[in-house]
Formats: sequence, C-alpha cells, structure tokens
Amino acid sequence: MLHRVMLLGLLLSATVGCTWVDISPAGKEVMLVKPANVTNCRYIGVTTSTVKGAIGNLNRPEHKVTEELQTMARNQAAVMGGDSIIARRETRTQSTQAFDVYKCGY
Repeated sequence: MLHRVMLLGLLLSATVGCTWVDISPAGKEVMLVKPANVTNCRYIGVTTSTVKGAIGNLNRPEHKVTEELQTMARNQAAVMGGDSIIARRETRTQSTQAFDVYKCGY
C-alpha cells in the first residue's frame, strides 16, 4: 500500500510541471505584444484561455500556466485571423486570461 501511495505522489508531482497545450503552425505566427505595438493595427476581438491551474492539491508552476494561456490565445488568434495578441491584465485569474486580438500585417 505504501508503494502505491508513493507511486501516486511521484506521478502527480511529475505531471504538475508538464505542458499540455501545443502551439499550432498558424499560432506560431502570432506574437504576444505590448499595447504600443498595435496602434496601427486592426482590432479583431477578444479570446479567453483557460487551463488547469492545479492537479489535485498541487498547484502547477506559474510560468507553465502562463505559457499555456498564451499558447492557447495564440492558437485562437490565428483562427480568428489575427497576428498579434495583448494580455488583458485585469482579467487574469490563476488559470484564466483574456487577450485582445489584432491584425497588424507583420
């Protein structure tokens, strides 16, 4: 029984740091930019990303959650016809983030 508990703990801790969101080929063309970079761009809309912030009682590393939120937003922006995204800071929770999507023609 102790071995099962230890194995379960090891598996959970190993998966906490994993990245589960892959960037699409089109998403690779979308850039995360600052508001000053979109002054001459066309606003397309908003996309909201949500990922797992924790597995069981274990919180995932903040940088992994942030990376996945941005990857999801880049993928969705590409689908929407955008090439640039800006994170909306006021909408960020532990595992959800909204992004403005723009077409800049880079």
